[in-house]
Amino acid sequence: EIFEQIDPVLVKRYLDRGVHSPGYVMHFVDDKGQRREVRPGLDFTVLESRYPILLVHSQDETEGTLRNYLKEKYGRETDWGYTCTAVNQHDDMVEATLQSADGQSETVRCQYLIACDGANSRIRQQLALAQEGSDYAGTVLQNLDVELLDFPDKAEWIHYCMGSSHFVMVAKMQNGFTRLLMSQPADKADVN
Repeated sequence: EIFEQIDPVLVKRYLDRGVHSPGYVMHFVDDKGQRREVRPGLDFTVLESRYPILLVHSQDETEGTLRNYLKEKYGRETDWGYTCTAVNQHDDMVEATLQSADGQSETVRCQYLIACDGANSRIRQQLALAQEGSDYAGTVLQNLDVELLDFPDKAEWIHYCMGSSHFVMVAKMQNGFTRLLMSQPADKADVN
């Protein structure tokens, strides 16, 4: 719906390329090793939305599609190597101070500022926006794209498997691979 505000053509590109998932199945294992599940855990098909799905799209494909669109439509390319060092909200605009790798700063004035800078967002911190839930502090997150054979459940659903101190998320990707997102306490993670 956010991309729709930019251009319906952009929405179609994402819908055509992504995997349409109805939502999540939640799998739990408690401290005693007992397994249970909630099916569905999150069902996006019941949402009052023009897009009642969870659209699975890899980050590089998401970025690439947007970069190509901006270049085709506006003749603009993505600028890399900048850090947002300050954000000021005004009634009619947002000011962001950007610092380049060579230390030069510039102020950009825009109608919207979209923070896509992760779980410990510098933008959110600068705006003093609280984050509900975990910030994953003390946790190592790892992505792995694999060819997963004989998956014993419905692959169109995202499977979120939770233990007492870790989780594994299993999601079918548009390229035929399956994305595994795994968490591990930092003191038990093998960073090599």
